[in-house]
Amino acid sequence: MLYWLLLLTCAYASSVLGTDVFIVGQKWQIVLENPPIVTNTSKVIPVDAVVWDIDAFDANAATVGALHAQGKTVICYFSAGTYEPWRPDAAEFQAADKGASLAPQWPDENWLDIKSDNVKKIMTARIKMAAALGCDAVDPDNVDGYDNTNGLGLTAADAVTYVRWLATTAATYKMQVGLKNAQGILPQVMDVMAFCVNEQCVQYNQCDLYSAFITSGKPVFHIEYPESAPNSVSTTERNADCNPPGVTGLSTVMKNSTLGGWVAYCDGTYVTTPLDDSGNGGSGGGGGNGGSSHRPPPAPKSTSRRTSSTMRTSARTSTSRSTSQQSTFRPPTTTARPPTTNPRPPATTSRSTARTTSSEAAASTTFSEASHTSTNEAPSRTSTYEPPSRTSSRTTSSAVSTNSGNGCKSKHYDQCGGNDWKGCTECEAPYTCKGISAPYYYQCV
Repeated sequence: MLYWLLLLTCAYASSVLGTDVFIVGQKWQIVLENPPIVTNTSKVIPVDAVVWDIDAFDANAATVGALHAQGKTVICYFSAGTYEPWRPDAAEFQAADKGASLAPQWPDENWLDIKSDNVKKIMTARIKMAAALGCDAVDPDNVDGYDNTNGLGLTAADAVTYVRWLATTAATYKMQVGLKNAQGILPQVMDVMAFCVNEQCVQYNQCDLYSAFITSGKPVFHIEYPESAPNSVSTTERNADCNPPGVTGLSTVMKNSTLGGWVAYCDGTYVTTPLDDSGNGGSGGGGGNGGSSHRPPPAPKSTSRRTSSTMRTSARTSTSRSTSQQSTFRPPTTTARPPTTNPRPPATTSRSTARTTSSEAAASTTFSEASHTSTNEAPSRTSTYEPPSRTSSRTTSSAVSTNSGNGCKSKHYDQCGGNDWKGCTECEAPYTCKGISAPYYYQCV
């Protein structure tokens, strides 16, 4: 009798928490720039992507419901470890909750004290919001403050406690949780994680850290940021991104750093998911004003298991860095990046010069062998500043610098121009200042 009771209990838990929802090798899509356009009369692109990762503040219940109607599993993203002033609940954070600024890259953001009861109260509300939307799981970003200069004395043990708390809290709302980067604490939390989201483990030769996780039957949703995205990905780079040593079974996508609609897959196809930039998709009381642009990807710290000498350079010949460079500030990874002093620009504003229109996304096409010198290329891995995530190891490859003439020396991610940017005002030749989210956010490209 006891055996059958235990069996029924396990079956109930499985049905409630959906332990079989996430499967190794699932095809997925992540779009944080704007919500995907989903209707009852047309299939969302790519049709065969089963798992969708979208911004919790930019989504609404109708979008999530429409994705469910098409058989999709929905993960909802939010930052669990940084204060973002453009979020609709930003005023609820107390001064004591905020640690070091993420300057110089994002001086308006701060690491959060993940031990704070107030922070946990706010995150509980965010998890509850995701549940109300109908999300199947949450993707809480920036839980690796311990691996950065956080100003709060956060430790890896603090992160383990916090991530396990996030998992327990999400379970009360019948949702699952994934670990965003933070590979250093994976062994201590993998039993309560349904999946992982990783950025650039190929570039930094860290993908084998996920081998045991995948062997346990749980998927790793993996992102790489090729130099030529969103125009094309060379066969050489695609082969490298899709065949990392020491692990098989990653669910790999290749994206540009805005995490817009464009996505490339290991089978050589790429598509563009049509996105809703009307500003009517948001759920966080802001009608899409939650903030959904993307910030640059991470780089491992000098204390990482991997050293610069082991980084893959076959496709990206300038990815190696010195130890002193790797130990610099590590920015958070997949978060939205609005202006430094004003709220996020209106949703009607174009948020990315790289995002194509929905009419361009009608069908899959194959990769071309285009060179990596496109004028509309994604964050370069050969630039002074190495690109996000909103996930783990978040150090910049070198400090952002400007010359005495106030021009930006970096090819990408030195912000410039705009109405409110206080840093560079012009770009060093041959780069020009272009609006990524005009009129507020510009970059040298």
